[in-house]
Amino acid sequence: MRLNLVISIAAIVMGLGCEPDPGTPGGRRWDHVFVDLPAALLGVWGSSGNDVFAVGADVGDGPWVLHWNGSAWKRLATGATGGLWWVSGTTASGPVWMSGEAGLVLRHDRASGRFDKIAGVPANVTLFGIFETGGEVFAVGGETSGSSGSSGHVYKLTGEAFVEDATVPSEAKSAGQLFKVWGRSPTDLWVVGLGNKMLHRDGSGWKVIDTPSGRRLFTVHGNDTIAVAVGGFATGLVVEATGTSVSDVTPPAAKQFNGVWVDREGGVVAVGVEGTVMERRGSVWKSPSGLPGTLDDYHAVYVDPDGGVWAVGGFLVVEPQKKGMLLHYGETLPNDF
Repeated sequence: MRLNLVISIAAIVMGLGCEPDPGTPGGRRWDHVFVDLPAALLGVWGSSGNDVFAVGADVGDGPWVLHWNGSAWKRLATGATGGLWWVSGTTASGPVWMSGEAGLVLRHDRASGRFDKIAGVPANVTLFGIFETGGEVFAVGGETSGSSGSSGHVYKLTGEAFVEDATVPSEAKSAGQLFKVWGRSPTDLWVVGLGNKMLHRDGSGWKVIDTPSGRRLFTVHGNDTIAVAVGGFATGLVVEATGTSVSDVTPPAAKQFNGVWVDREGGVVAVGVEGTVMERRGSVWKSPSGLPGTLDDYHAVYVDPDGGVWAVGGFLVVEPQKKGMLLHYGETLPNDF
């Protein structure tokens, strides 16, 4: 994130409580697949452990987009300019959505390999998050320049263009930039950002929900029963929403979190500054053994259906963000493309 926006996980395996065995051939372990890439990686999503996308900054040769197909990595040329902050999709065959600087939205069709730029968002708005649910696509962000100052915006894909949602309460927009959006359906949608509020959209529209801490939240993700949002500044913050009741569930002495993923059983993986990776099972937070060290920051995390963990980041407090890295828990992967 820009400087004003960016100011460790027990092993997840198919049998809970099992530890990775790095000494076993074919066993799972923590590894940095990539370190010191020219551009930081800022978003990661996949439909499985054999279909993973990571996106990131533009250091002069277009935004970084990497794809893992189960056997090899490939950097994809988008034809666009400007950094990408987020990536998401729904299935292995559906479109992959990417959003970023200067109102940039890309729709990637895997069958054809095409990247289509979707219009509608002003160039002074950075889109930090994008998400598809129930066939509808939402993008959120905020202004990074202009006389109107920093404010939050929510856009919805209408036809072949994004249109701003004018029904978002003004108090949520005026609190500042909005960072991420996630939901179970178009009528059960969560948005987080600056200020001490979360936004929830139900069948009757948007509602502003106070958070226990009053501090900023960077990312939100959930399952069928809970939504978990993470953030903070220097020190970490984790809040959990059940229905519209929000509670503070931050682990003690946590550093700032930037990314979070909730699995179907309610396990939580959170990543953040200075190589922070933590996992919650039940109410217990732990950091895993065997993590490779780094002083750089993780920005996003994805957990695949088989328990593989994929976290991305880099040196995030410069523009453009640099030193891209990708951390993986699972079988050892190749590190070339």
